[in-house]
Amino acid sequence: AGRVVIRAIEKRSPRAIAPWEWRPLFLTRGLTGPLSDHHLETHPVAGEVILAAEAAAFERGDR
Repeated sequence: AGRVVIRAIEKRSPRAIAPWEWRPLFLTRGLTGPLSDHHLETHPVAGEVILAAEAAAFERGDR
């Protein structure tokens, strides 16, 4: 990730994305947000799983 940041600074890039696998998600973020919101609205169990995972992380101190 450090090399990516250095390269972005050298090229005066507006952003640095690392690891490479995150690039497709970054490029589709305008689409994935509404899709995930819709999924959470129509599948309440998914939201409950996320809340449980966040609560467990908070209890462990992994905030």
